[in-house]
Amino acid sequence: MANENVCIFCGERMGFFREMTITCAGYYLSCCKNCFKELKDLPEEELCRRALRLGLVQDTQALEARIELATKSEEQRPTCLQCGTRLRFRERQCLDNSPMGDGLFSRAFSVVPAVCPSCGRYALYDPEIAEKNEYLAYLMKKDSAEKR
Repeated sequence: MANENVCIFCGERMGFFREMTITCAGYYLSCCKNCFKELKDLPEEELCRRALRLGLVQDTQALEARIELATKSEEQRPTCLQCGTRLRFRERQCLDNSPMGDGLFSRAFSVVPAVCPSCGRYALYDPEIAEKNEYLAYLMKKDSAEKR
């Protein structure tokens, strides 16, 4: 509670109307407007690293766990079968393979496409199976959030 009016990233004391919040590892961290402008577009793992620098964060284990998850996820990112480049996930798509697409008997299924930025080849993942792997689930969430 003593650190409520202190920027987590630079240590500056903030007034009531100068306080902003930024989300990192599921937590709302208080920061000043200057830090918010600088940090708002950074990836989550870099935000966690910067939040840990001054030691003002109360739950450091959650931020360290998120950094570890991000690092291991990038190490295990799937690669293209043709050229070996790391794949980037897209948003979940709902596909229909029945002859009557809007009929009563249509069967739709969901896929998560992953594209190779080098050669353009696509790989399709079943979201129900891929989301059971914590690393793939993190990468799918991260990559689809970057596209917005």
